[in-house]
Amino acid sequence: MPCSEAYEALKAGKSEWNDFRMKAFKGGNGAALTDGRIDLRSADLSYMDLSHYDLSRVDFSTVDEGFPAVLSGAKLSNAYLFGSRFSRTRFTGADLSGANVTGAEFDSVTFDENSNLRSIKGNEDTAFRGCSLSGVDFSGADLKGCDLRGSALRDADLSGASFVKARLGGTTWQGARIDEATNFDLAHFSDHPVSLDQSDTMVVPAGVNWQKIRWVGSLRLLPFSILGLIACFILMPAVRLAQVEPLSALAFTGFTPALVHALMIGFAFLFVGAVLYSTKCPEEVQEFSAAQWVHLAKNPRPIYLAKSLQMRSYALASFVLVLTGGVILAFAFKIIVLGMVCPVCF
Repeated sequence: MPCSEAYEALKAGKSEWNDFRMKAFKGGNGAALTDGRIDLRSADLSYMDLSHYDLSRVDFSTVDEGFPAVLSGAKLSNAYLFGSRFSRTRFTGADLSGANVTGAEFDSVTFDENSNLRSIKGNEDTAFRGCSLSGVDFSGADLKGCDLRGSALRDADLSGASFVKARLGGTTWQGARIDEATNFDLAHFSDHPVSLDQSDTMVVPAGVNWQKIRWVGSLRLLPFSILGLIACFILMPAVRLAQVEPLSALAFTGFTPALVHALMIGFAFLFVGAVLYSTKCPEEVQEFSAAQWVHLAKNPRPIYLAKSLQMRSYALASFVLVLTGGVILAFAFKIIVLGMVCPVCF
């Protein structure tokens, strides 16, 4: 059971709670502490409004299955939870949005799809070990360095969440949603079953991304477009001369200055699209397909998927440029071939 004095102070309001905290940590009420934390183990704080409260170094763990710690429906938005402990605590429907959870420990905690952890702030001392985070809103969360080993993030919203240097071994990602701002740089997936983490079902935004246009790199468009532009610059003077002296134009039947200009435009579109791909597409995506990244290189799929979404506006631009250039070239070459086969048709 929780310390009754701490429990009553918390229910009485923020000022009474702050007075109690000061007294407890300055030695005036050491009996309220356990393991250096205020003892609120197995307390029922469901649906309490604790927004903006200083709840640092508090133990909210369950110590008796008959008297679980309950924070279901509680409002903890922008609360300060530094160094607090939550073990087997019930959090269904709780709102922790914007909370500072640096140094907090969440062990075997269950959240649900109504739980809000949007924009929480953690650090390398924050742990969500063995937690069920199914359906949780983690959008915009700062989880740099956090320990999430063994946690399940099924259907969680990870849009804009940062997992830089986070420890993610043994996590599962079925149906988790990410976007171009989700960051897995330098994340650790040690002892992680890549083929069993269900990350193949992760949801990414609809539309063009780097993974979908890997064919741009495989077509070797950059050297092709450069050679095409050079050929057009060499060909243009001869075609212009042929317009003035038709008898010297036998080798250029079907070509006109307008068509050469069209070819130049088409090759220029291909060139710019290929340059965007080669300079903006992440090296991981250029080098590997998703299957190669996972099954050959033995790397975690979430990193690859997040990389494929980075700067995807450039991916869209590259796709549009290459597609437009290809269409222009196709029409230009079609007219040239028809002009050679049937000169009287034009």
